[in-house]
Amino acid sequence: MVTDVGRPPTKKERQEAHAAESAKISRRIADGDDFPEAGRVLRALAKMKSANPYVTGITALNIPVHGRIFADRHIHCLTNVNAWSWAGTTLRDTTHLIGMAGVCDATEVLRRCAPDTITGTLAATYERAAFDLLYHSAMT
Repeated sequence: MVTDVGRPPTKKERQEAHAAESAKISRRIADGDDFPEAGRVLRALAKMKSANPYVTGITALNIPVHGRIFADRHIHCLTNVNAWSWAGTTLRDTTHLIGMAGVCDATEVLRRCAPDTITGTLAATYERAAFDLLYHSAMT
């Protein structure tokens, strides 16, 4: 699937990629392949580190967003950078499912609580953080 750099795939592009992969799997099944590598692939996906790590989970739910009601109200937990939840390390990465949808640059907001925040630190929106938590729980 080819997309512009930095742009998540469109719904049509995801559908086309899914259809192509489904056709390939159907051909393999018709040829009698029992997918001996399926277990290895699933384990590799589960262990895959995020190519673009971002703050997610409970940590992201505590990040204040201007003009929105807090999803959680424990902003003090943002002061300890070592305790932040990261996609691909603390929680399972979901970029293979929905790309970088719902992930944005949160450097300025995070610097209010943790001045050492690195420029370009990404964080999940409330919706993406909830999705990541649900996915992690379902896969665990």
